[in-house]
Amino acid sequence: MGASLELVEDGSDASFTLKAVPPVGYVWPDIRLDKQDAQSPIILVTAPGAMGKSAAAQAIAARTNAPFVDLARLAIGSNSLTGLLTTVLGWGQASSLVAGLHSGKMSLVLDSLDEAHLAAGSTHFSAFMRNIADLARGAEPRNQFLIFGRRDTLETAYLALADQGIEPDQATIASLTYQQSCDLINLVLDQTIVDGHEYTNHRTHAQPFATHRDGTLQDMAAALGSDKSTAAQAWPEVGSFLGYPPVLLVLSKHLAVDNFAATLASRVKDGALAERSVKGTLLREVVEGILDRESAKVRSQLPDALGYSSLDPEIGLLYSRDEQVRRIANYVFDTPLKIDLPNSLPESTRIIYEDQISSFLPDHPFLDGRNIGNVVFRDYIYAFMATSPHYGLHGEARHLVASMQPGPFLVHFVEAMAARENDLGSAFLREEMIDAVIKSHNAGTAKPGPFLYSQFGDRAHLVLSDNPNLAASDLSSISFEIEDVSGVIELRSPIARGYVFSTDGGLTISSGTDEILLGPEFMVVVAVLEMRAKNLLATSHDGQKGMTEGLGAVLIVRDSIDHDPEMKVRAVPLGALNVSFPEIWHQFRQYRMESGLAPVPSVDENVSWQVMFGIRRILSVFQSSVKADPSIYRERIDRITVGSNPVFRATLDALIEIAVISVETNLYRLNLAKLAEFGVNYAAVRGTDFASKLKQLHAEVCKKAPVLALLRGDAT
Repeated sequence: MGASLELVEDGSDASFTLKAVPPVGYVWPDIRLDKQDAQSPIILVTAPGAMGKSAAAQAIAARTNAPFVDLARLAIGSNSLTGLLTTVLGWGQASSLVAGLHSGKMSLVLDSLDEAHLAAGSTHFSAFMRNIADLARGAEPRNQFLIFGRRDTLETAYLALADQGIEPDQATIASLTYQQSCDLINLVLDQTIVDGHEYTNHRTHAQPFATHRDGTLQDMAAALGSDKSTAAQAWPEVGSFLGYPPVLLVLSKHLAVDNFAATLASRVKDGALAERSVKGTLLREVVEGILDRESAKVRSQLPDALGYSSLDPEIGLLYSRDEQVRRIANYVFDTPLKIDLPNSLPESTRIIYEDQISSFLPDHPFLDGRNIGNVVFRDYIYAFMATSPHYGLHGEARHLVASMQPGPFLVHFVEAMAARENDLGSAFLREEMIDAVIKSHNAGTAKPGPFLYSQFGDRAHLVLSDNPNLAASDLSSISFEIEDVSGVIELRSPIARGYVFSTDGGLTISSGTDEILLGPEFMVVVAVLEMRAKNLLATSHDGQKGMTEGLGAVLIVRDSIDHDPEMKVRAVPLGALNVSFPEIWHQFRQYRMESGLAPVPSVDENVSWQVMFGIRRILSVFQSSVKADPSIYRERIDRITVGSNPVFRATLDALIEIAVISVETNLYRLNLAKLAEFGVNYAAVRGTDFASKLKQLHAEVCKKAPVLALLRGDAT
């Protein structure tokens, strides 16, 4: 800036600053041009909500010694910018500034174009853009007019300027790099108070803190799908989320611990549980911290607009997490979700409030234009609606949830947010969400483990394993109790590595295409099966060349099956499909399997098959070992493998009664010698012909009273 330009004392304007003050402790982000050969006097700079557009505008104005204009404080319109410059600087200095702008020796920073647009309306906005075009016409193409605002407003500004014969350049404030993010974390912690004292450990113990910080960032990078060994290496993949300032502001509070060594030791010890905690609890903390910051920011600006005192409790009821999620859903998905405001809020105040919120919402950190900014935010909104008792998945909310695609974080958010009977119990899950959480679990794991859905009477249970090895079903698995069991669930193709047991219920398998894909390792034992597609393909291949999982699809139906009469059925290889249907249709006859079950008079074959799979599942949990008689913690079998399935519980009790499994203080131990008496070894349990290998053991288990009662339907 030229030294001759000074603020005129009696002509100052609150919207105009000749000497911008740089933000305290500012971390400079990268600003990326949409094209490298910038050849315009005007550059439009945008960023996602809460990325720091205004801070960047002020910092650039301070560094370049350029005048700074806050357009949110200016009534824009015809010649309003020219008038402002003349009023503040006087004719002589305003002329000098315009000459400097034309030559490219001076710059002008205009901030908050979006807020000015909202306040002025379309007609005045167009006139203002003509005023800018007139000032820039004929100027050197050096990006000396910098205009900051939201993407939607800047798109309108681009078209308006282009109509005036000036095509502006465009730039975006990028997410912070790894080093920039570390710098921001340090600056946030410099201002953090813990237990009434300033937090200083990140400065006084810089190296241990850096290890703690990078470990947490690496955990989050892994949760986001990166396989890189360090956070810095993973940043190109995950920086769009982890380098987002609102995320870093909340994460910084989480990093403010005293004992770095204990935190690191806990992370290493917990292993898979720690990873689940990152995906569910920590990411939820980050996301909800962003929502709460937005609530506080918006509420701080409401009292003046609404005529309320800042201490009025009514303010604290507005712009809650629930309200934000609903408004975002309405904004992005164009749904009419109802927004519940306090009944005591007068109608006139409601109108003002709605007008205020309409100006805040487009800049919400969750949003990128008219879209949700990333999959973490999208999965949170999905989970929030799916678990909130207020929504209940009815009406518009149910339709919205049904239309959303589950991402890899949905299952973890749902588990973290859902209600439980008690702290140790499984999370409750609505029946219509079963397929979504299965798909989410699969999306979040390179090679997911199997899922198990079991239903008996009005109780149903879903377990999602975190390990592809069936034997590794452990405490890191995710389990849900199903709410309001109807007995009929729907799963969407493709479906693999799963078990569906429903004693009296049914399964519907649908597809977004005309083909249902099943397998490998997919087993169904239900009373009723419906398949909605024209083609069915079953396979035992896992998708890797030359690799096979062994089992393909096993479909066992007790009462009835419904499908297109012209359905075409294929299995690759031929043995990848095995079915047992009543009144079997011609398409399935070549895949019909003999039951392989020991004959037990007057029993429910559906339950008998569940016993067979229960034996296989329980025995498979014991890892093969060079030691005799492998053992496993009882809680792993009781809570995860058996869960609330009464058939599996009775099967376990029978295996204990015949001494195949023994009970110790906190362990179950597998008696290999006793197992051998029934002609069974560990390999037989996992083989493709497990039913024939387990036939003798199955017959013995079925003789025991708890199992026999279930088989005959007289269990209470």
